[in-house]
This record gives sequence, structure tokens and C-alpha cells, in this order.
Amino acid sequence: VVFLESLILKDEPERNRFFRGLKQATRSLPGFVIQRKVLPGCLAAVEFGNVSSSALEAILDLVENTRDEQFFEASILPFIVKLLSSQDFFVRMMLISSIHKYIRLLSSSAIESKFYPGLQSYFKDADPRIRDQTIKCMSLVAPKMNQKTLNSSLLQHLAQLQRDPEAAIRTNTTVLISKISTHLGEASCKRILLNAFTRVLNDPAPSVRNAGILALKETAQYYSEEDIAKRLIPTLAPCVTDPDPSVSVSSFQCLQTNFDKLKDYLKQREKELAEMRAQQAQAQAQKAQSPAPTHAIASSSGGAVGTSYARPAAEQQGALNAMALESADIFDNDDGDGWDDDGLDDLIQDDGADGGGLSSLDDTVNQQMSELMKDGAGAGAGAGAPMRPKKHLAPPRPSKKPMRLGATKRQSKVKSDDDAWGDLLNS
Repeated sequence: VVFLESLILKDEPERNRFFRGLKQATRSLPGFVIQRKVLPGCLAAVEFGNVSSSALEAILDLVENTRDEQFFEASILPFIVKLLSSQDFFVRMMLISSIHKYIRLLSSSAIESKFYPGLQSYFKDADPRIRDQTIKCMSLVAPKMNQKTLNSSLLQHLAQLQRDPEAAIRTNTTVLISKISTHLGEASCKRILLNAFTRVLNDPAPSVRNAGILALKETAQYYSEEDIAKRLIPTLAPCVTDPDPSVSVSSFQCLQTNFDKLKDYLKQREKELAEMRAQQAQAQAQKAQSPAPTHAIASSSGGAVGTSYARPAAEQQGALNAMALESADIFDNDDGDGWDDDGLDDLIQDDGADGGGLSSLDDTVNQQMSELMKDGAGAGAGAGAPMRPKKHLAPPRPSKKPMRLGATKRQSKVKSDDDAWGDLLNS
């Protein structure tokens, strides 16, 4: 502690030696001494000079033992935010790789207003190690961020990182989207996740493809049966024959999970179909049991005597059974070929019973044609005047714009599903 008071006057090598042994030396010190004496002295020693990696590591180790959030936000957070703009690679790498030591002391408001704005440049850093470590640290920062910031700013950066030249960064980006999906909101998950994960299934790196498949499996609760049948399965099925064995196995397991979901959906639809059939049969039964209409019969004296004819019970039961059989024939055919043959069979039988059938139609057509020919001949003979010559229509004029060989109709531009995720790049 005595050496700490004159630390600012020491040269760089001597200060680095002190910081390297500080963690071991402070293990026996109480927490209030570290918070009130050691940490302020260390911050003062590096405030006006370059912060070495050893000094920053020692300070962050002391911060890990701090429990006072107000002290952290008042004294330590401004120091960290200032170092976020440092040009030293090791300082920036240590800040984001050691975030687990101080993330519990960062409040949501402090992250939104101070920490995250200084971290955004790290997503586009020239060094791929910084970009990769930033993605990993966001798995701890994102749960404390506002949902609006996650769906706008963060997803914008992640959409760009899915096109990063480094395969490891593309893989970790897909993993991060899957990890933070529970914090995005259900509406955003249904709109974004399926497009974000299916777009990487054609990535040349097997690790990226496998990460996309595993992410689809982990976020299966956000996909409807229609999305699974129309979009997910057609895109995922070709991955079963992927040259990489891990991709092939993962894709088949993901397909099995989604097929199980479709089976449950099919059972529900079968139950609905059974209920619909029961309602139709009940309606037809009620129609069959309704009383017969009342008919008036004229008496011999010229008056009308109202009499009601009621169906016998046997006749009602026979009509009910016939309607039930007719209803069952609509859904279940006896021959098992899937065709509804009863309607046309009844029509053919009716035609045969009337005696006309199809031949009556031919006779009618022949009779009408003969009458028309007779009328035309009689009209020409009675007039006696020569027929007026018919006017010939002029040939159509050629188009001013001749058709070119090979010309095709220009198709309208329609946004694909991938564009819905890509719109975040332009928002």
C-alpha cells in the first residue's frame, strides 16, 4: 500500500512488475481496502499514461472482487469506456475477453448509453480476432440490452458478420443469433430466424452449415407447421446428402424433429375431420326425423278436409339409414380407388330409365340441323335475287415493333425470403 502511493512516480518496468504481483498480494486484503485504497491508486497511476496489458489485467482482477455497483459505475466504468477507443490491440482484446469479470456490475442503462456505443466499432474491426471475440462477449451483454436495440442495431451487425470472410466468425455469428433468440421477442423470431439460419445452409464451410442446422433445431418452437412444410423441409432435405458426415447427421435429426411436429399437427387435423363428419351425420339425422308436411285433400262435397300423413316408424328408420350410408360414401368409397362413382352411376341409370339416354341428344341435334338446312334452301329460292358478294377482311397490319428472336418477358423483381433478413442491412 505504501508503494502504491508513489506508483505514479515509478517508471514503466517497475510499475509493470508491481501490477503482475498485485493479484497475489491483495488476496489477504479485505474488500473495502481494495475498493477504497488499491483500485483508486491503480486508476490514478494509469490515468495520464499508456495502460499496459499487465496493468489492465490487474485492475480487472480487482474489479472482479468488487460488489458495489455504484462505485463501479462512478469510478471504473468511465475508465473502461475510455479504453474501448484505444488503438492497442492487447488492451481492446483484454477488455472484451475479460467481460465476465465485470458484466454483473453493468446495469442495462449503462450498457445502452455508455458501453455498447463504444463497442459497436468492434464488429467492423480490421483484426478478425477482435471481431470474433466481440461476438462471443455479446452473449453476455445482449441479455441486459433493450429489445429495440437488439432487433435494430445488433441484428444489423450480425447480418453483416454472416458474410464475413472468416468461416469461424460466420459460425459464431449463427451460434450467437441462436443464443440470444429468447431475448428478441416472439414476433422478431418468427420473422427473422428462419431466414437467418437457412441462408447459411449453402455456405462452403461445413462448420457454418452445421451451426445453421443446429440453430434451426434449437429454435424449432418459433416455426409454424406451414413454415416447416413449405420452407424449412425443402431447404433442409438436400443437406442429408451433404459430403460432410456431421452435416448429414445433424440435418437428418433436425428433419426428424420437424416431422414429429407435423405428425402431431396431423393428429389434430384428423380429430377435426372426425368432428366434422359427426356434425354432418347429426344434421342429416335431424333432417330425417323431422315431421312430414300436411296435405289438404278435397272431399266429395267440394270442401277441403285437412289430413296429416305421418311416416311410419319403420319408414323413418329406413330413410335415416339410407342417408347415413350416403354420407359415408362421400368420404369412404367401397371400391377403395378414391373416386366418387355413385353420382355418375345414378345419372346414367336415370337416363336409361327415362328411355332417352344419350341417343335422345343425338336425335335432337340431327333434327335441328335438318330444319336449319331446309330454312336456308327455302329462303334462297323464294328471294330469287343473287347473293351479295362477301366482303373480305383486310390482312392485319404488321406491328411497328417486330418481335426479336430470343426475346423474353421481363420478370418483375420479387423479394425472396433471404431479402427479409437482408433488409436489416439497409434499415
